[in-house]
Amino acid sequence: MNQLRVALQANDITGIQNAATALTQAGDYLNQQLGFYGAAQNRIAAAADLSQKMDLNFQAALAGKQGRRLGAGHSGIDASQDAGAGVAERPRPDAQNEPV
Repeated sequence: MNQLRVALQANDITGIQNAATALTQAGDYLNQQLGFYGAAQNRIAAAADLSQKMDLNFQAALAGKQGRRLGAGHSGIDASQDAGAGVAERPRPDAQNEPV
């Protein structure tokens, strides 16, 4: 930038052209960097969104498992196991009429 100022003050056409070329190259470099960091920012945002979605899914799955465990009376036995055990222990009504 200073090169351009000096060249303009001296009315140096070659210096102005060289400074303009250097400024163009600097602008190109900055645009390249802007693209790179913009893409990186987009990847980070996508990863953060995915992380939040996975967190919600894991929380929902955990809540579902905790709900089934709590629904079975804190015994660690789920409802299907509890129902199966109760049916097996009840005597059949017709078993009382059978001879021993």
